[in-house]
Amino acid sequence: MNLILQFAMILALILHLDGKSVRGIVGDPVQFPVNCPMNGTAELYREYGTGNPPLVAARRDGVCTPGDGFTDRLDLNSCFSFSRSLYTDSGLYVSSCGGGDHIQLDVVVAHESSVSEGEPVTLRCYYKTAGGQVETLRWEKSGVIVLELNLFTKQITNGTGFEGKRLSAAGATEGDFSLTWDQAQVQDEGDYFCSVRSQGVRKAWGDPAAARLRVIKKDLDLVPTTPRPPQNVTSGGGMETWIPITAAVTSGPWALLCCFLVWWLKFRRTNVSPGPDSGQQRDVKIELLPNGNSAGPQTNGSSKV
Repeated sequence: MNLILQFAMILALILHLDGKSVRGIVGDPVQFPVNCPMNGTAELYREYGTGNPPLVAARRDGVCTPGDGFTDRLDLNSCFSFSRSLYTDSGLYVSSCGGGDHIQLDVVVAHESSVSEGEPVTLRCYYKTAGGQVETLRWEKSGVIVLELNLFTKQITNGTGFEGKRLSAAGATEGDFSLTWDQAQVQDEGDYFCSVRSQGVRKAWGDPAAARLRVIKKDLDLVPTTPRPPQNVTSGGGMETWIPITAAVTSGPWALLCCFLVWWLKFRRTNVSPGPDSGQQRDVKIELLPNGNSAGPQTNGSSKV
């Protein structure tokens, strides 16, 4: 048992000095940083601390051969990568080229969340720091420090480009180290990892270890706009207004003309002198002759013609 612990400590020291580590989220592809010539021989082993580590993959003269148990998940194009990672893939791996590089793989579970652009964001992370030998708590995104908290001095340092990000007010008292900020931006989308460290070396992951954030971009076409106020005069109302005006304008000259004609006729009649028979009435009578012809007109007081 002591030999196993010593071996694990030696491997951890080698990993710390080498600095090669890979982390991923369950179900995502994972690429191992194996830098070997394509025309040479390269092998990747899974290190369990026993004397006979199993083969993960081997590449000889450009041809990739998967090891037992990795056939269905090994990407033959790159050879040293998983097309789909499992939680049990976490552990130490050793490559045969370059002097035997040690690679630590951590496959963690992520909490997935989605927010709309402009909404507040909270990414959960919990860790019990009481009695632990840890110095800092760190949030990272794509290998870049987002925020780091010194658990002794309580000093918070934000990474470049991540200003405005802060931790939950509960803090170490409740073990709540959730990352939060006021407004989500499209560039905030991605995977965030929460871990605790001592002397720069990661000691443990938070719970959950990762958060996958999706930011829904606003569609400007769906943004409501202020409706236009109704116009005072509609097309129908305009027609109703113009009809009496047009009638008044066109009927005025005709009314004047009619008045002038009536006045002219009246004036003309007053200037015409009456004839000699103007004061007598004449009765005209037409009789029929026996043969059916008209007898001609007759007037009262005169003989037949």
